[in-house]
Amino acid sequence: MDRVVLSVLILLALFTMRKRLDKVGMFLRNNYMVLILLGVMAISILWSDFKLVSLKRWVRSLGLIIMVMMIFTEEHPLRYVVKLIEMLSLFLIGGSLVLIFFVPSIGTEAWTGGEVSWIGLATHKNMLGQYGAMGSIFFLWRFFCVREVRQKLYYLTLLAIALSALILVGSRSFTSISVTFIGMMILLLFVLSRKFGKLGWIVVFLITASVVAGTLFVQNNVLSQSLTSYILESGGKDLTFTGRTDIWKQTIKNVDGREAMIGTGYESYWLTSKADKIRYLLDWDFFSAHNGYIETFLELGVLGLIFLGLFLWTAVGNIAKSRKESYELCMLWTAFLTISFISNVFESNFLVSTDLYWILTIFASVNPKCFHADGNEVAPASLPDLPPVPGVRIAGGPFAAG
Repeated sequence: MDRVVLSVLILLALFTMRKRLDKVGMFLRNNYMVLILLGVMAISILWSDFKLVSLKRWVRSLGLIIMVMMIFTEEHPLRYVVKLIEMLSLFLIGGSLVLIFFVPSIGTEAWTGGEVSWIGLATHKNMLGQYGAMGSIFFLWRFFCVREVRQKLYYLTLLAIALSALILVGSRSFTSISVTFIGMMILLLFVLSRKFGKLGWIVVFLITASVVAGTLFVQNNVLSQSLTSYILESGGKDLTFTGRTDIWKQTIKNVDGREAMIGTGYESYWLTSKADKIRYLLDWDFFSAHNGYIETFLELGVLGLIFLGLFLWTAVGNIAKSRKESYELCMLWTAFLTISFISNVFESNFLVSTDLYWILTIFASVNPKCFHADGNEVAPASLPDLPPVPGVRIAGGPFAAG
């Protein structure tokens, strides 16, 4: 059923873009690195032992790129991007809370030891944590960027931040909680540096230094164990990051020469007999390396890591270029791309078409020339009309310089 729905959506997207061939061409020319990465993933199917599975999952990745391309070939793409993230956040956060509190048989998951985890609309607590992270960062960004807003909408934004934070904390996903804090600090850095210039950087540095000093004081005078160990255990982990380091060691150790260069094929490693042996050795039924960089290495080898690195490098460059188009949008994309970089140290998000962090990474990587209907540069003065949020002016804000 999922394949049928996806196929229909792809066909509808292609049908919709049939009269936008010039815009499609502009998108493809300015975002060639994601197409090259998609091509590397496709070529790897040739040496996969599970070609049909790899092909089906590659088609999902192709579908994601087509959907993004459809949005950025609209007349005012940024309006749709902002609205899409807003509506997706509200749906995932609101729907998850309804299931958790009113339909706990669906919205929660009971573990063997009797512990109950929130999952909401997700399939796992870590995925729920992604919902909370996206909502928290997006609505905080919106709060910072509001200029002239009705009081009702102002408090609704604060409520959305609070509900997103509730989902985030309730998920007990240590990774998502950590990267959300970092993402929020990035937004604060942008806000303060725009308002106060270099003084803003000094303020953020003092805040960071205070946090470090406070943690060292707690470790030396309050705790009987290292602070790192204490924090991890509070989040339900240990110094092996819930066995992740064992997975990393075993998977890398069992890579042979050919696999090191080109991998086992896109999304096929965890179907191999070698993966079965690692699961048996560690006595754990897992289907992920819990590290996006290692996962890419296992599937596509060094070749895949090189092209992933080039794609991410291009994404960083495009975000830097977007600053002159919209300082506020640059804030949001920087926060999302940073949490993707960090999250992939502990989770496998890269190249997974259904993963929320990877979807946000694709959006953040789009060349700013695609922000406008004709692909030309537009003066920053014309940007206040971009977001479609009622009563909200994204360009500027209460923290804008001057």
